Amino acid sequence: MKRKIIRIDEATCNGCGKCASACAEGAIAMVDGKARLVSDVHNELLAGRVLLVGCPKLDDTDFYIKKLTSLFEANNIRSVDVATMEVPCCHGLVQVVRQAIAASGKAIPLSLVQVSIQGVIRERVEAPPPAAGPEFV
Repeated sequence: MKRKIIRIDEATCNGCGKCASACAEGAIAMVDGKARLVSDVHNELLAGRVLLVGCPKLDDTDFYIKKLTSLFEANNIRSVDVATMEVPCCHGLVQVVRQAIAASGKAIPLSLVQVSIQGVIRERVEAPPPAAGPEFV
């Protein structure tokens, strides 16, 4: 199923706020009496990029490490963004990607993006080197 990305025409917005209260992702807010798109996670994270999806809690992480390592080795990857939900189990994906980057022998910049359960980006940080410590403290 392809998700429809909304566009807000501020000229025709009457400021009723129904769209903002109905938005489950919290991406619409009322600003100066008009509806505004305040979070567009899809465009921020996906525009011009390749998406890989995984679950470190339910899937075979060894397979992920091997697959990512081969992708990193065979391609000129400029950077990797790991987007995780704010739930604790998602953060295992960061370690999977770190291991794959290390195994590839390449120095690929890694950014960590935390997304709320409502679909709003809460935090974006450049990952420290692997031995530097925990993320999203």
